[in-house]
Amino acid sequence: MYSVQVQHFITALMLLDAGLVAVSALGAWALDPPLQNGDARRLMLGIMVYMILVVNFFQLKLGLYSQRRPPSYAHSLRRITAAVALAFSVLGLTLHTLGITALPSYFLANFAILLFVFLCLSRAAMDLVVEHLFMQRLHSRRILIVGSDRRADMLAKLLAKQRSWGHQMMGFVSPDRDAVDVIYGLPRIGVLDDLEAILTDQVVDEVFFALPDNRHDIRKHLETCERLGVTYRIIPALFDPSAPHRMQIDTIQGVPTLGKDMVDFNPSGYIYKRVMDYLGGLVGCALLALIYVPVALAIRLDTPGPVFFTQPRVGRNGRIFSIYKFRTMSADAELCKATLLAANEMNGALFKIADDPRVTRVGRFLRRSSLDEIPQFINVLKGEMSLVGPRPPTPDEVSCYATHQCRRLSVRPGITGLWQVSGRSNVKDFEHTVELDLAYIDGWRFWDDITILLRTLWVVIRGDGAL
Repeated sequence: MYSVQVQHFITALMLLDAGLVAVSALGAWALDPPLQNGDARRLMLGIMVYMILVVNFFQLKLGLYSQRRPPSYAHSLRRITAAVALAFSVLGLTLHTLGITALPSYFLANFAILLFVFLCLSRAAMDLVVEHLFMQRLHSRRILIVGSDRRADMLAKLLAKQRSWGHQMMGFVSPDRDAVDVIYGLPRIGVLDDLEAILTDQVVDEVFFALPDNRHDIRKHLETCERLGVTYRIIPALFDPSAPHRMQIDTIQGVPTLGKDMVDFNPSGYIYKRVMDYLGGLVGCALLALIYVPVALAIRLDTPGPVFFTQPRVGRNGRIFSIYKFRTMSADAELCKATLLAANEMNGALFKIADDPRVTRVGRFLRRSSLDEIPQFINVLKGEMSLVGPRPPTPDEVSCYATHQCRRLSVRPGITGLWQVSGRSNVKDFEHTVELDLAYIDGWRFWDDITILLRTLWVVIRGDGAL
C-alpha cells in the first residue's frame, strides 16, 4: 500500500510542479509585451518544456519528491530556493551556449519569481492538506504496532515521516506485561495476548508486527488478523536497524524472498561506475598501444623473458582470471619467491619486500612510474577488474585469509583503491588494508571513485611507492 501511495503521491507532485512551470512561463510571457510575436512564442514554448524537465530533475535530486515528509516547511523552502536557483542557472548557461539573446533578462526574472512563489504556495497547500485533512480525516488508516523494543520505536519514527494519503498511529501492543508504557509518544494499549480483543473493540486498519526475536509465535495472531479482515505487516526478526547492510525483499516468479545485499552499491551510481570503467579501459588501452613498443624494447634489452607478466588472480566472489602487467622482475621470479618469504615486510597474507632482488633495472622505473600497471586496462575492458576497487590477490594469498577478510572479494578488484592512496607501500599490516577495503565497500558512492582516481594521479605524480 505505502509504496503504491508514494508513487502516486510523487507522480501527482511532479505533474503539479510541471503545471506550475507552465503557468509561470505563460505569466512571465504575458507580463512581457516585446515577446508577443511568433518566433518568441516558439522559443518560449521550448524554454517552458525544457524547464519542466530541469526543475523536476533538481527537485528530485534535492529530495523534494522523497517518500519522507519534510521535517518543516522551512526545510522545503530552502530546497525549493536551491532548485529554482540551479534550474535557472542551467537555463542561463544553455541560452548562452546556444547563442540565444532574443529573451530580455526581465522575462527570465519574472519567470523565476513566479515559479518560486507558486512552488512555495503549492508546498504550503500540500502540507496543509496532508497534515490537517488527510491525517486527521475520519477514514485515515489507523495503525497498531506490536512490539516495544528499539525496532518498534524505529518503526514509529519512520511511520511518522512516511508520506501517505492519511494514517494515524493509535498506539502499541507489547509482547510482555513488564515492557515500557510509551514508545515515541505512543501509549501502550495492551499486551500481545489481548490482540484479538483490541482488534474487536477498537478501530484498527493495519497491524505492524515488530517483535525483537523468534521467541513469540505469532501465527495465531496472524490468523486472528486474517479472520477479522485486518491488514498486517511483519518486520522480520532478522532485521537489525543498526546493521550496515539493509535487508531487502524481492519477488522471484511470484515467490517472496528475504535477503541482505552485502554490497550496497546504489543502482544509478553502479551504472556510472561501469560506464567509467569502460571509458577508462578504452583510454588506458589506447595509452598501452602508444607506449608498448618503447617499453617492450626496454624490457627485452634489459633481461630475457616475455614482455607481459601474467598471473592468476582472484576476482569478484572467487572468480579466477589472469592479470596483465609489464614484466618488472626476472623471468624466474615466481620460482625464487619461496627463498624470500622470510624477508616479507607485510603482516598477514600479502607478500611484499622493499628492495626485492628479483626486480630488474627497467622494472624499478616501471614500478616507480606505475607504467607496469597500464596493461591492467585490458582486464578492465574484459570486465574482470574495475578502475577502483580492492587489490586483486593471488590464490595463495586468499588461502591464508581469515573468514572476515574474504569479504574484500565481494566486489570487482581495481587497478587502484583506497589502500593504494592511503600510504601505498608504507602500509605494512594486511589487516589495515582489509579495513580500508571494507570501508570502501560498505560506504561506496560514485564520487568516492572519482576522489580515489584523483588521489591516485597525485600519488603517481609524486612517485610515492608502487601501485
